[in-house]
Amino acid sequence: MSRLTFGDNFKDLSTDHTFQFEFTCDRCHKAWQSPPVPYDAKPTTRSVSNAAESAVGTGAVIEGKVGDAAYETARAYALDAAVEEAMWRFNQCRLCGNWFCEKCFDRNYVMCVHCRLA
Repeated sequence: MSRLTFGDNFKDLSTDHTFQFEFTCDRCHKAWQSPPVPYDAKPTTRSVSNAAESAVGTGAVIEGKVGDAAYETARAYALDAAVEEAMWRFNQCRLCGNWFCEKCFDRNYVMCVHCRLA
């Protein structure tokens, strides 16, 4: 749910073994990267695929689907955590709704510099 709050102003820097995201200011594009979160699905995927293979003999097909689902679930949790942390580093303008760094945001007016000057 928090991903929708922050919008789509981020890049996914994740790899097969690490989740990491980069968030940017909508005005100056100053970037902040979330700390890397390690991911290793081998134990889960292997144990599920072995059980599935003995039950139905189709471990290769099921392993890919289970591995993808586990990866996507873990990625979603990591992204939610990264968004929660990014929301402490960026401020949302009450007029335009975009997210800005401290330099591009006026806390006294709770809006971005652009909206305040408009």
